Formats: sequence, C-alpha cells, structure tokens
Amino acid sequence: MEERLEERLEERLKEKLDFSQEAGICHSVGGSVLNIRQSELDALEKAFQLMWGKFPEAVQLTYKNREVIALNDVSKKLGRSTGTKCSARGKPEDHKGCLANQAMSTQQPIFRKIKYEGKEIVTYWLPIDGYPDFFIHFALGKAIDYANLPEYN
Repeated sequence: MEERLEERLEERLKEKLDFSQEAGICHSVGGSVLNIRQSELDALEKAFQLMWGKFPEAVQLTYKNREVIALNDVSKKLGRSTGTKCSARGKPEDHKGCLANQAMSTQQPIFRKIKYEGKEIVTYWLPIDGYPDFFIHFALGKAIDYANLPEYN
C-alpha cells in the first residue's frame, strides 16, 4: 500500500513538472523556479560551455537569485557545484561589492578591481543578451597570478 502511494505521488509530481515546463517554466538543480523553457535553458548551458568551458579562470552562469546554473572546468576543479547560491561561498564580506544587480538592470558589463587574498584581481559581471535574468560571473587573477607570469619572446 505504501509503495502504491509513493507511485501516485511520483506520477502527480511528474504531471506537475510537465505542466510547468509546457507553461514555459523549468526547475533548476537547486529547486529555483526559472522563467525559461527547459530546452532553452539546456541551449544556454551548452552555449556557456562552448564559450567558457576551457577558460583558464573560474566562470559561472548564474540566475538572478544567485543560484549557480553552470560552471566551467576550473570552477568544478575548485570544488564548486551547481544548484548552490554563489553568495553562500566564502565569507559574507567577499560579496559586499557584488555588482550583479547593476549588470542585470543596466544590461551592461561591469567590472571592478579588488584585493583578494593579498592579490589584486578584476571581477566581472556580464549580462547575457536575450536573458535578462542570467549573468556570467568570473574574476581574472584568482586562478592565475598574472603579476608573476614568465615573459615570452
């Protein structure tokens, strides 16, 4: 009897999710409701990986509520995971200068130079054309110490 009840609950949940996807809504890894079709989100994630997958610094595709939707290879190697809030990583003061809201509201790329663990880094928030609720976030100088690169001839 308990098994049958569990099956019915699973069926109802599936129906609910199917309906919400038809209505143009999908659920992300972290459970947030995103106003985007699953097929469109999949295409956005694929485009993110094509562009940023092998970038030598950590890069994330993030939803407006700060849920991390996709990560490049460096981010994954650093132990980051999708479905988490980017603002939950590190210390709260690390996020005091976050300019994500400004980047999304103006739909213009924004950057700032900051001190991080004794180094100067430049951190970016990039809006995505056609997807005003998403942004790309990364920093130059976290994974690579650009001040101490060998010179090339």
